[in-house]
Amino acid sequence: MGNKTTKAIKECKTGGGHSLFLDECKLASIPKKTFQQFPDLRTLSLNSNLLGEIPGDITKLEKLTTLRIENNELLELPAAIGSLRNLTNLDVVNNELQELPDALCELDLLTNAVFQYNKITKLPKSIGSLVSLSLLYLGANELTELPTSIGALDQLTILSLYENKLKTLPASLAGLCSLTSLNVSSNELESLPEELAALDQLVEFIAPNNALSEFPACFGGMVALKTLDLSENKLTTVTAVIGNLQHLDELDLSHNSIQAIDPAIGQCDRLTTLKLSNNMLRLLPTSLQELVELNELHIDHNSIPSLQKELSEVLENLEIFVYEGNPKSLLTSLAVGSFASGVAMPDTGAASSASSVPASAETSDADRGTDDGEEDEIPAVEMTDEEFEEEILLMMNGGEVFTVISSSGRRTPKMVYVDTECANVILVNSKSKSKREKLVPVTSLEEVQIGRKTKTLMKNGTDEEASKYFSLITTERRTFDFVAPSDEERDNWVSAFSKLIVYVSAHALDAPEEDDESADRAAPASLLDLTGSSGSLLDLEGGEERSETPTKKKKEKKKEKEKKKEKEDEEGEAGKKKKKKLKEKEKDK
Repeated sequence: MGNKTTKAIKECKTGGGHSLFLDECKLASIPKKTFQQFPDLRTLSLNSNLLGEIPGDITKLEKLTTLRIENNELLELPAAIGSLRNLTNLDVVNNELQELPDALCELDLLTNAVFQYNKITKLPKSIGSLVSLSLLYLGANELTELPTSIGALDQLTILSLYENKLKTLPASLAGLCSLTSLNVSSNELESLPEELAALDQLVEFIAPNNALSEFPACFGGMVALKTLDLSENKLTTVTAVIGNLQHLDELDLSHNSIQAIDPAIGQCDRLTTLKLSNNMLRLLPTSLQELVELNELHIDHNSIPSLQKELSEVLENLEIFVYEGNPKSLLTSLAVGSFASGVAMPDTGAASSASSVPASAETSDADRGTDDGEEDEIPAVEMTDEEFEEEILLMMNGGEVFTVISSSGRRTPKMVYVDTECANVILVNSKSKSKREKLVPVTSLEEVQIGRKTKTLMKNGTDEEASKYFSLITTERRTFDFVAPSDEERDNWVSAFSKLIVYVSAHALDAPEEDDESADRAAPASLLDLTGSSGSLLDLEGGEERSETPTKKKKEKKKEKEKKKEKEDEEGEAGKKKKKKLKEKEKDK
């Protein structure tokens, strides 16, 4: 018996013999006569040991109410467990169980049963006898079906069945009249029984990563639903049934093949979060304008060319708007000062508030393309708000020292700033701007991501730092991963970079083919054309107006050098000719 075990037994005795904690004692077996010493034991915790079985004399613990055996190597639960008639909490997470004994169903006081991360292939047919059961966690097992009797658990409030091999759910689940949360994510479900419409107390239905091809009709009766997650299925349409879910707060339909959403979605007027990412949508229903509580909208990676004018008001109220991966006409029809390019912007104040959506967001025949397949000219995006000027100044002055994470996991503190022409993002090893290490052209920036999205951050990042992560993605698919010194610093830089990308992208699309000189005049890809009322460029460092762009000044300097060189060449040639004539005269003499 190890010192830790001896100490735990001693503490149990001095504490009245009611709670025995033998966690992480490296026990391969329970010391003999251990249970005999504690006839009044109420709580027994054996987590994180090496136990392959539970000794039969556990039956002596008649007053036991809580038994925890997480992270062991149990292959089965003994039939003797049925004698623990006062047991209310049973936790056997992360073991090697393949089935549960019928004797388990004799525990008529059991309220919480947790069997996640085992290898359970079937449940006892009499599981419905657990009349007091309130929480049943069976996630991450190998269940292929559920017994019909499970529908008799009328006190059950939470049923978790994620990561199993279920292809169908029994219609008897309709009898779970107290159920508030049902998680069937990562199974093989192709449909849901209509009888589940009887679950009118259900608040949360989680079913991502299945094979549902039709929007389930049973949702019509689940009128109490607040959270519905049907992401990563095979849905093609959202039917009028959605309109019955008028208490819905969060709806995730991302990663499907949805082409149409019924206007009835407008009746879900309590909806705050709507995720429609990675579908096949070309048009959003105008009834979304009725969603007055909506503050988070994801429509990225669809085929939406523009947004209807009717949606302007709902867009103005958004705190998070994600829309990357759509036709570029959508990108340029939105108000650049309001949203970040394809980035979920947290509510950090003015920088992320939705200020306006222009009338150009209205869908028209021109927006959808003419008969010959051509689209109208994309309207230019003006960057005139003072707020954005401040963000550009932030980028020029540089932020705090950031940490750059390489693909190998190496972390390097670097200063990040944008040069005075807004042409390059510059990374240096210290705050000395003279030590340039890497230049990234602004025109090569394609996207900003926040959180642990890239392969490097998924592999080398941590959840604790995730709120400080952001990544710059270039058109060549190069990735620069940063850890900001604070959440606020991250948000400020993400906002500035995102708007810069939107601006450059818009002008790159809008710019006609030109000769070198006219291209230098416009300079849309390398210079932020922050125009004031006079149309001249604002000096971002000093606040004064400049009549010429830096690019044009460079052009003029270059011309001056060329003229000077030509003059010197001419003078040189003239001098040579003069010397030659003098030599010829001397020869004649």
